[in-house]
Amino acid sequence: HVRRPEELGGTCRSAGRCQLSRMADRNGAGGGSGGTGSAANPGVFPSKEATDGSTSGDRVDLVQNGYFALEVDDLDARLAAISSAIEANGGYVSSSARYGDASNPSLNVTFRIPATAFTAATAIVRGEGTVLQEQISSYEVTMQLVDLEARLKNLRASESALIKLMAKATRITDVLSVQSELSRVRGDIESYDAQRAALADQVAMATISIELTLPASPLDTASKDF
Repeated sequence: HVRRPEELGGTCRSAGRCQLSRMADRNGAGGGSGGTGSAANPGVFPSKEATDGSTSGDRVDLVQNGYFALEVDDLDARLAAISSAIEANGGYVSSSARYGDASNPSLNVTFRIPATAFTAATAIVRGEGTVLQEQISSYEVTMQLVDLEARLKNLRASESALIKLMAKATRITDVLSVQSELSRVRGDIESYDAQRAALADQVAMATISIELTLPASPLDTASKDF
């Protein structure tokens, strides 16, 4: 949780932040980083609204997913053909599983493929068997990524201000206060950066899940009628 100015400003919410505020006051505006009030007082972080977090141009970040149930003549041959085509487009097998017995086998395979090749990959999959079921979905995550990027920008600015304040600290209590706040800020940076990286990976690499089955044998079909 990134604390906003209205949560921290006004009265001190903890002894550590009061200490940081007094340190910034002692250093004075002339000896600060020359930035905004938030940079002079690292205990107060600018809100994401304070940065230009708007989308630029026609940026749209989409997470794309596809599911196909295919009836094929040969499980291993069709899987090899699909895998080869996916790999040729920069994709790879994320997971696979084989189910059933020798008389009724099935394969479930999940591929990751560059988002730019998603449409071409779905066309390849359709051509490898009889499509029994198909589901294509996508959802936009542009604002989530923009929000995470803005939060990271603000936190890194706070980190920089704290490092500068650390260099000016002369008392042990001041050093400990800055170290504590710096550790918290860096922990937030790691957390938000991990979230941003995971979401960016979902945008960059689409997911295609495929279930391959063989046609039902005449005997199996007849037995179902009884």
